[in-house]
Amino acid sequence: MGQVTKRNNNYMPRASNMIELKYDCTLEVAARDRAQSCATDEIRGGLENKHMVAVSSVKNRIEAMEKGVKQWWKQVRKDTPLGMAVTFRDHHQYLPIRSFTRMAWANTQKIGCAVKRCGEQWNVVCHYDPAGNIVNQPIYVRGKPCSQCPSRASCSNALCVLP
Repeated sequence: MGQVTKRNNNYMPRASNMIELKYDCTLEVAARDRAQSCATDEIRGGLENKHMVAVSSVKNRIEAMEKGVKQWWKQVRKDTPLGMAVTFRDHHQYLPIRSFTRMAWANTQKIGCAVKRCGEQWNVVCHYDPAGNIVNQPIYVRGKPCSQCPSRASCSNALCVLP
């Protein structure tokens, strides 16, 4: 964190405990199952991000995935501010910023994603483990990068890397 611009053009505070995500094929299978259902609803809580991308706006599934991820990430520039405590509040669970906070949740260790064409839209789905978006919990702890990593972790690119 720390390189993310908020809607007031200031940077988000840097994270001291941000864990590097690892790709997980089991989560991908779960995301694929959800994507293939072509459902437009999103699982509540911190498990899932979902975005529908118009087929006409992208050339292929890779571009659809990129567009979905960018859409989730840019919510921090559009939505209700998180505040300097960077804490997930009750009202955030009903706002688009919840997509950003799922991606930025410091304790999440794994991600798996899938894309499926559903008529004239691409259904983009990512699942996270452990899930974030826990009400009244910090999205991450502000501070010097890697200064609050778990004891078994190393530091790379300002992220806590678990063995």
